[in-house]
Amino acid sequence: MAVACTQLSSAMKKLITTPEGNLLWEALISRRFTGYSMMPRALRPKCFRDEYVTRVSHPRVGDCVEVLWQGKFYSHTLGEHGTMGFEGKAWWQASIVARELDVNSESTPNHSDSPAGGQYYYRAHFPGWEAKWDEWITRGQIRWPKPLDYTSEIDIGDHVEVLLESTRVPSVWMEGEVKKVTIDIDGIELFLVTGMKRPRHIW
Repeated sequence: MAVACTQLSSAMKKLITTPEGNLLWEALISRRFTGYSMMPRALRPKCFRDEYVTRVSHPRVGDCVEVLWQGKFYSHTLGEHGTMGFEGKAWWQASIVARELDVNSESTPNHSDSPAGGQYYYRAHFPGWEAKWDEWITRGQIRWPKPLDYTSEIDIGDHVEVLLESTRVPSVWMEGEVKKVTIDIDGIELFLVTGMKRPRHIW
């Protein structure tokens, strides 16, 4: 098995360096990010794999991301759930509106949020909120939106994220640990998660 994996890894490395492999990475990056399919040939990256890694590691202005924020959230800011409250880590939808490189920052070139010669800082704008709530953040506070998982079973002790929907601002992902599982009168499972004041269905 180890030999087979080694051979596969070697084959993948060779594929990356071929024109065919470059076309695969070009297709991947074009599906995920806009602008590449219409890019003039003179401006096209020579290696789309390297370009893909750079794009994922260092978001650019205009990218839609999720930003980590920790604190208390109340019903008057998150709209429709009158008795809803949460305290802990949450991921908020945001867009990158500015990016600056701090060349005076001590950084390790191999670290994902530290390009050679400094560190990027990003200004995040949160849809539905005024610009006064924009924040300058580091790469460590940013993640790309994750696909929803409707198939995994959830049990007590699992680390999960709860989607708190709102009519006023975009929905927010709340992190927590499942403490209790109950069934409501309609047969729907409800989960009590750390940081939340009442059981809630997990999306």
